[in-house]
Formats: sequence, C-alpha cells, structure tokens
Amino acid sequence: MHYKETPQAGNSYLHIWDVASEKAFDGGFLFDKSCLPAGTEVLPKGVFLKADLSERKAVLVKTAKLYAAVNTTDTAMKIEKGHFLLATDKIGVGTKSVTVGTIDASNADYDSITITANALGALSKGDVLQSFNTAVINPDGLNHREVEIDDETLCSIVFRADGIVTSRLPQPVNGAIETALKYCQFLNL
Repeated sequence: MHYKETPQAGNSYLHIWDVASEKAFDGGFLFDKSCLPAGTEVLPKGVFLKADLSERKAVLVKTAKLYAAVNTTDTAMKIEKGHFLLATDKIGVGTKSVTVGTIDASNADYDSITITANALGALSKGDVLQSFNTAVINPDGLNHREVEIDDETLCSIVFRADGIVTSRLPQPVNGAIETALKYCQFLNL
C-alpha cells in the first residue's frame, strides 16, 4: 500500500460544496496528466473530470472564460487567466470549436488565442468554452480533493454534491456542464 501525506496549501477550509452530500464513484481513477500544462504540480479540488469507468481513467475537462466579447470578424480571442489549455486542445461552445494553437500570455490580465474569423460566431464577454471533440465534452464529476501530480496520479470523482459555490471552483461553469452534472446543485454565488 502506498501512503503519501500531502501538506495543505492556501485556504484549505474554503467551502466549495456540502461535503456531507457528496457521492463519488467507487474506487479511484488514474489521471491522464498529459492533458496538463508543463509544470503543473497539483490538480485542484473541484476541477471537472471525464471518467472512463471501464478503464478506470480520468481526464480533465477544460473550460475557458472569455475576457472580452468575440465578434464574427475577430481573429483573436481573449480568455481569462487560470485555464489549463494546451496548444493542441480543441475548445468550443454549442456546435462550433477551434484548436487552441499558440497561447499569448504576455498580457497580465488575459491570455490571447489566434482564431479564424467567425470560427465560433459571436460570443459575449463571460461566455464559457469547454473541451470539444466532435461535440462539447461534458464532465462526469468533480475532483474530490486537491491531488499532487506524480508518476501515477490517482483521483476520485464526485458525481453528486449539494451547494456547489461556482465562484469558488477553479474553473468557470456553463449551462452545458450544469446540465451534464444533473446530480449536482450549483449555486451561482
């Protein structure tokens, strides 16, 4: 049995959801750390995860919140800092998507991604894009607790919880995610 003690970081007592109401899938999942940016040391509590229940693997469902509106003629998209996007990721909303490509992080307030004009249509400031394949990839749950990234990162996935405070989650939430996580109660606080 492998035992590892993880020291607490930050405000470890911040209420994200009612822990008494949470239900997790039985057993753990091997986390696919190849989906994380280089240098990521911790998988935060509350990130969205997609589960492969037969292979017992989990992958991060990424989201990005628009820092500014996107018009149909724009060739750049500004997103808020704090995302987990990689240059090879595909993100989108509805039925439209873009491949991320180069991420310009030179601005202190936002990151910028080059896009093809009208690739996403017109979007408003604050809209949330998420991982995309042939359609948006919806999560199966939330990461149960902060997990240190190591050679074999294991995580648990919470599929039910009450009183999830969306402003305290490490990723922005959109309507598709709220619908997909039908056993979770999101509080837009």
